[in-house]
Amino acid sequence: MTAADVPIVDPCPRRLTAAGATRRARTVPRGALLLGGVVVGLLGACSDGPPGTVLDGPRVMALIADPPTVGIDQVATVSLVTAVDGVLTPASSPRWRACPPWAVVADPVRDCADGAIELAVDAEGRAVFDAGALAAAWGVTPPPAPDDACGEAVVDVIVVVEADLAGARLIATKQVEVGAAPPARRNPVITRVLVGGEPVGDGAVVPAGATLDLTVDVARDSLDLVCTDDATSPDTLEDVRVFLYAGGGATTDDDDLEITEVEGASIAETKALTLPDTPGDVPLWLVATDPGGGVSVTRRTLRVE
Repeated sequence: MTAADVPIVDPCPRRLTAAGATRRARTVPRGALLLGGVVVGLLGACSDGPPGTVLDGPRVMALIADPPTVGIDQVATVSLVTAVDGVLTPASSPRWRACPPWAVVADPVRDCADGAIELAVDAEGRAVFDAGALAAAWGVTPPPAPDDACGEAVVDVIVVVEADLAGARLIATKQVEVGAAPPARRNPVITRVLVGGEPVGDGAVVPAGATLDLTVDVARDSLDLVCTDDATSPDTLEDVRVFLYAGGGATTDDDDLEITEVEGASIAETKALTLPDTPGDVPLWLVATDPGGGVSVTRRTLRVE
Protein backbone atom coordinates (compact mmCIF):
# COMPACT_ATOMS: atom_id res chain seq x y z
CA MET A 1 0.00 0.00 0.00
CA THR A 2 1.38 3.39 -0.96
CA ALA A 3 1.00 6.59 1.05
CA ALA A 4 -1.66 7.78 -1.39
CA ASP A 5 -3.73 4.67 -0.66
CA VAL A 6 -4.09 5.42 3.05
CA PRO A 7 -7.71 6.51 3.69
CA ILE A 8 -8.52 9.78 5.39
CA VAL A 9 -10.49 7.96 8.11
CA ASP A 10 -7.68 7.24 10.55
CA PRO A 11 -4.22 8.27 9.36
CA CYS A 12 -2.68 7.77 12.83
CA PRO A 13 -3.74 4.90 15.09
CA ARG A 14 -4.14 6.96 18.26
CA ARG A 15 -4.52 10.45 16.85
CA LEU A 16 -8.07 11.14 15.77
CA THR A 17 -8.88 12.59 12.39
CA ALA A 18 -10.75 15.74 13.31
CA ALA A 19 -13.01 18.26 11.63
CA GLY A 20 -15.09 18.43 8.51
CA ALA A 21 -14.65 16.23 5.50
CA THR A 22 -14.57 17.80 2.09
CA ARG A 23 -17.39 17.15 -0.34
CA ARG A 24 -15.69 14.31 -2.19
CA ALA A 25 -13.75 11.53 -0.50
CA ARG A 26 -10.05 11.59 -1.13
CA THR A 27 -6.96 10.01 0.38
CA VAL A 28 -4.07 11.62 2.19
CA PRO A 29 -0.60 10.42 3.18
CA ARG A 30 0.19 9.11 6.61
CA GLY A 31 0.90 11.83 9.16
CA ALA A 32 -1.95 14.01 7.89
CA LEU A 33 -4.94 15.23 9.85
CA LEU A 34 -8.26 16.66 8.74
CA LEU A 35 -8.88 19.88 10.66
CA GLY A 36 -11.45 22.58 10.10
CA GLY A 37 -12.41 21.38 6.64
CA VAL A 38 -8.82 21.02 5.47
CA VAL A 39 -6.27 18.27 5.19
CA VAL A 40 -3.39 19.16 7.49
CA GLY A 41 0.07 17.69 8.02
CA LEU A 42 2.85 18.38 10.49
CA LEU A 43 6.07 17.20 8.89
CA GLY A 44 7.12 13.97 10.52
CA ALA A 45 5.59 10.60 11.25
CA CYS A 46 2.52 9.75 13.31
CA SER A 47 3.12 9.59 17.04
CA ASP A 48 1.29 8.20 20.04
CA GLY A 49 0.11 11.65 21.05
CA PRO A 50 -3.19 12.88 22.40
CA PRO A 51 -6.34 12.83 20.25
CA GLY A 52 -6.58 15.38 17.45
CA THR A 53 -9.40 17.14 19.27
CA VAL A 54 -7.17 18.10 22.20
CA LEU A 55 -5.62 21.54 21.77
CA ASP A 56 -1.91 20.91 22.17
CA GLY A 57 0.99 22.51 20.36
CA PRO A 58 0.89 24.35 17.02
CA ARG A 59 -1.86 23.45 14.60
CA VAL A 60 -3.99 24.63 11.74
CA MET A 61 -7.57 25.08 12.93
CA ALA A 62 -9.18 26.02 9.60
CA LEU A 63 -8.84 27.31 6.09
CA ILE A 64 -11.78 29.55 5.21
CA ALA A 65 -12.65 30.41 1.61
CA ASP A 66 -14.91 33.41 1.10
CA PRO A 67 -17.04 32.67 -0.83
CA PRO A 68 -16.74 28.88 -0.50
CA THR A 69 -17.62 28.28 -4.18
CA VAL A 70 -16.19 30.70 -6.73
CA GLY A 71 -17.56 31.88 -10.08
CA ILE A 72 -15.15 32.14 -12.98
CA ASP A 73 -15.46 35.94 -12.85
CA GLN A 74 -15.02 36.14 -9.06
CA VAL A 75 -12.08 36.74 -6.74
CA ALA A 76 -12.20 34.90 -3.41
CA THR A 77 -9.96 34.99 -0.36
CA VAL A 78 -8.65 32.05 1.65
CA SER A 79 -7.77 32.63 5.31
CA LEU A 80 -5.47 30.53 7.49
CA VAL A 81 -6.45 30.14 11.16
CA THR A 82 -3.80 28.70 13.48
CA ALA A 83 -3.34 28.20 17.21
CA VAL A 84 -0.70 27.18 19.74
CA ASP A 85 -2.03 25.23 22.74
CA GLY A 86 -5.49 26.56 21.96
CA VAL A 87 -4.47 30.21 21.81
CA LEU A 88 -5.12 31.99 18.53
CA THR A 89 -1.64 32.58 17.10
CA PRO A 90 -1.02 33.72 13.51
CA ALA A 91 1.54 31.69 11.59
CA SER A 92 4.48 33.52 10.07
CA SER A 93 5.04 34.00 6.35
CA PRO A 94 2.39 31.65 4.92
CA ARG A 95 3.16 30.51 1.37
CA TRP A 96 0.11 29.88 -0.80
CA ARG A 97 -0.26 28.10 -4.13
CA ALA A 98 -3.08 26.70 -6.26
CA CYS A 99 -2.67 23.25 -7.76
CA PRO A 100 -3.76 22.67 -11.36
CA PRO A 101 -7.17 20.98 -11.48
CA TRP A 102 -5.76 17.88 -13.19
CA ALA A 103 -3.38 17.22 -10.29
CA VAL A 104 -4.24 14.39 -7.89
CA VAL A 105 -3.00 15.85 -4.63
CA ALA A 106 -2.24 13.02 -2.25
CA ASP A 107 0.98 14.64 -1.03
CA PRO A 108 0.69 18.46 -1.21
CA VAL A 109 4.47 18.91 -1.46
CA ARG A 110 5.12 16.25 -4.08
CA ASP A 111 1.91 16.42 -6.11
CA CYS A 112 1.41 20.19 -6.29
CA ALA A 113 4.59 21.28 -8.03
CA ASP A 114 4.27 21.17 -11.82
CA GLY A 115 1.70 23.70 -12.97
CA ALA A 116 1.14 25.17 -9.51
CA ILE A 117 0.57 28.93 -9.34
CA GLU A 118 1.69 31.06 -6.40
CA LEU A 119 -1.16 33.08 -4.93
CA ALA A 120 -0.85 36.70 -3.94
CA VAL A 121 -1.50 37.74 -0.34
CA ASP A 122 -3.66 40.71 0.62
CA ALA A 123 -3.04 43.22 3.41
CA GLU A 124 -4.80 40.94 5.92
CA GLY A 125 -2.62 37.94 5.09
CA ARG A 126 -5.27 36.10 3.09
CA ALA A 127 -4.57 34.33 -0.19
CA VAL A 128 -6.17 36.00 -3.22
CA PHE A 129 -7.90 33.38 -5.37
CA ASP A 130 -8.64 34.95 -8.77
CA ALA A 131 -10.63 32.22 -10.50
CA GLY A 132 -10.52 33.81 -13.95
CA ALA A 133 -6.76 34.42 -13.88
CA LEU A 134 -6.07 30.87 -12.70
CA ALA A 135 -8.32 29.34 -15.34
CA ALA A 136 -6.66 31.40 -18.06
CA ALA A 137 -3.17 30.44 -16.89
CA TRP A 138 -4.06 26.75 -16.96
CA GLY A 139 -6.14 26.92 -20.12
CA VAL A 140 -9.14 25.51 -18.28
CA THR A 141 -12.78 26.41 -18.98
CA PRO A 142 -15.35 25.45 -16.32
CA PRO A 143 -18.28 23.45 -17.71
CA PRO A 144 -21.50 25.39 -18.39
CA ALA A 145 -24.13 25.54 -15.68
CA PRO A 146 -26.42 22.47 -15.79
CA ASP A 147 -30.07 22.77 -16.73
CA ASP A 148 -31.00 20.99 -13.51
CA ALA A 149 -30.58 23.33 -10.52
CA CYS A 150 -29.51 20.34 -8.46
CA GLY A 151 -26.75 19.39 -10.87
CA GLU A 152 -23.12 20.35 -10.38
CA ALA A 153 -20.73 21.71 -12.98
CA VAL A 154 -17.56 22.77 -11.21
CA VAL A 155 -13.81 22.34 -11.39
CA ASP A 156 -12.06 21.43 -8.13
CA VAL A 157 -8.92 23.41 -7.32
CA ILE A 158 -6.73 22.47 -4.36
CA VAL A 159 -5.12 25.37 -2.51
CA VAL A 160 -2.00 24.52 -0.50
CA VAL A 161 -0.52 26.65 2.28
CA GLU A 162 2.76 26.13 4.10
CA ALA A 163 3.57 28.16 7.20
CA ASP A 164 5.83 28.18 10.24
CA LEU A 165 4.47 28.27 13.77
CA ALA A 166 6.20 27.67 17.12
CA GLY A 167 9.04 25.72 15.56
CA ALA A 168 6.80 23.54 13.40
CA ARG A 169 6.22 23.63 9.67
CA LEU A 170 2.52 23.29 8.93
CA ILE A 171 1.03 22.23 5.61
CA ALA A 172 -2.68 22.35 4.83
CA THR A 173 -4.92 22.02 1.77
CA LYS A 174 -8.36 23.34 0.94
CA GLN A 175 -10.58 22.27 -1.95
CA VAL A 176 -12.21 25.23 -3.73
CA GLU A 177 -14.90 24.70 -6.37
CA VAL A 178 -14.90 26.95 -9.44
CA GLY A 179 -17.85 27.10 -11.83
CA ALA A 180 -19.11 29.15 -14.75
CA ALA A 181 -22.21 30.08 -12.75
CA PRO A 182 -22.12 28.17 -9.45
CA PRO A 183 -24.81 28.60 -6.81
CA ALA A 184 -24.01 31.31 -4.27
CA ARG A 185 -22.78 29.67 -1.08
CA ARG A 186 -22.10 31.04 2.38
CA ASN A 187 -20.02 30.04 5.37
CA PRO A 188 -22.15 28.81 8.30
CA VAL A 189 -22.29 31.10 11.34
CA ILE A 190 -22.59 30.00 14.97
CA THR A 191 -24.55 32.60 16.92
CA ARG A 192 -24.40 31.14 20.44
CA VAL A 193 -22.36 28.61 22.39
CA LEU A 194 -24.29 27.05 25.27
CA VAL A 195 -22.62 25.29 28.20
CA GLY A 196 -24.81 23.77 30.88
CA GLY A 197 -27.85 25.19 29.09
CA GLU A 198 -26.63 28.79 29.31
CA PRO A 199 -25.08 30.99 26.60
CA VAL A 200 -21.40 31.65 27.37
CA GLY A 201 -18.96 34.32 26.29
CA ASP A 202 -15.27 34.72 26.93
CA GLY A 203 -14.48 34.53 30.63
CA ALA A 204 -17.64 32.63 31.59
CA VAL A 205 -17.08 30.87 34.92
CA VAL A 206 -17.68 27.10 35.06
CA PRO A 207 -17.24 24.70 38.01
CA ALA A 208 -14.08 22.62 38.27
CA GLY A 209 -14.53 18.91 37.65
CA ALA A 210 -18.05 19.26 36.27
CA THR A 211 -19.44 17.59 33.16
CA LEU A 212 -21.80 19.96 31.38
CA ASP A 213 -23.90 19.86 28.23
CA LEU A 214 -22.34 21.62 25.22
CA THR A 215 -24.32 22.73 22.18
CA VAL A 216 -24.66 25.66 19.77
CA ASP A 217 -27.16 27.77 17.85
CA VAL A 218 -26.62 28.49 14.16
CA ALA A 219 -27.81 31.43 12.07
CA ARG A 220 -30.33 29.93 9.66
CA ASP A 221 -29.77 32.74 7.18
CA SER A 222 -26.14 31.60 6.89
CA LEU A 223 -27.18 28.14 5.65
CA ASP A 224 -27.43 27.24 1.97
CA LEU A 225 -30.38 25.57 0.31
CA VAL A 226 -29.58 22.07 -0.92
CA CYS A 227 -31.42 19.34 -2.80
CA THR A 228 -32.91 16.26 -1.25
CA ASP A 229 -33.04 13.00 -3.20
CA ASP A 230 -34.75 13.28 -6.62
CA ALA A 231 -35.33 17.04 -6.24
CA THR A 232 -34.83 19.27 -9.28
CA SER A 233 -34.33 22.45 -7.26
CA PRO A 234 -32.92 23.17 -3.77
CA ASP A 235 -35.64 22.42 -1.25
CA THR A 236 -34.10 22.24 2.24
CA LEU A 237 -31.41 23.91 4.33
CA GLU A 238 -28.09 22.12 4.57
CA ASP A 239 -26.84 20.23 7.60
CA VAL A 240 -23.79 21.51 9.51
CA ARG A 241 -21.07 19.58 11.28
CA VAL A 242 -19.34 21.37 14.16
CA PHE A 243 -15.98 20.03 15.30
CA LEU A 244 -15.12 20.48 18.96
CA TYR A 245 -11.64 21.24 20.31
CA ALA A 246 -10.96 21.69 24.03
CA GLY A 247 -7.77 22.67 25.85
CA GLY A 248 -6.63 23.35 29.38
CA GLY A 249 -7.35 19.79 30.48
CA ALA A 250 -10.98 19.78 29.32
CA THR A 251 -12.36 17.03 27.08
CA THR A 252 -15.50 16.35 25.07
CA ASP A 253 -17.20 12.97 24.74
CA ASP A 254 -17.22 13.24 20.95
CA ASP A 255 -15.18 15.16 18.39
CA ASP A 256 -18.16 16.79 16.68
CA LEU A 257 -21.85 17.56 16.83
CA GLU A 258 -24.36 17.65 14.00
CA ILE A 259 -26.93 20.35 13.21
CA THR A 260 -29.77 19.01 11.08
CA GLU A 261 -32.90 20.45 9.54
CA VAL A 262 -36.01 19.07 11.24
CA GLU A 263 -39.48 20.38 10.31
CA GLY A 264 -38.31 23.91 9.61
CA ALA A 265 -35.83 24.18 12.48
CA SER A 266 -32.07 23.66 12.74
CA ILE A 267 -31.60 21.23 15.63
CA ALA A 268 -28.14 20.80 17.17
CA GLU A 269 -26.94 17.75 19.03
CA THR A 270 -25.71 18.08 22.61
CA LYS A 271 -22.34 16.73 23.69
CA ALA A 272 -20.69 16.42 27.10
CA LEU A 273 -17.88 18.81 28.09
CA THR A 274 -15.83 17.56 31.06
CA LEU A 275 -13.87 20.28 32.85
CA PRO A 276 -10.55 19.82 34.69
CA ASP A 277 -10.41 19.56 38.47
CA THR A 278 -7.97 22.43 38.81
CA PRO A 279 -8.75 26.14 38.26
CA GLY A 280 -7.57 27.80 35.09
CA ASP A 281 -8.54 28.82 31.59
CA VAL A 282 -10.09 26.37 29.12
CA PRO A 283 -9.91 27.35 25.44
CA LEU A 284 -12.82 25.98 23.43
CA TRP A 285 -12.87 26.04 19.63
CA LEU A 286 -15.86 25.17 17.47
CA VAL A 287 -15.25 24.78 13.73
CA ALA A 288 -18.45 24.66 11.69
CA THR A 289 -18.37 23.00 8.27
CA ASP A 290 -21.02 22.39 5.62
CA PRO A 291 -21.25 20.15 2.53
CA GLY A 292 -20.59 23.07 0.16
CA GLY A 293 -17.11 23.81 1.51
CA GLY A 294 -18.25 26.46 3.98
CA VAL A 295 -16.23 26.84 7.19
CA SER A 296 -16.30 29.19 10.18
CA VAL A 297 -14.50 29.34 13.51
CA THR A 298 -16.00 30.28 16.90
CA ARG A 299 -13.89 30.52 20.05
CA ARG A 300 -14.61 30.79 23.75
CA THR A 301 -12.31 30.88 26.77
CA LEU A 302 -13.96 29.46 29.90
CA ARG A 303 -12.73 30.16 33.42
CA VAL A 304 -12.67 27.08 35.66
CA GLU A 305 -13.09 27.86 39.36
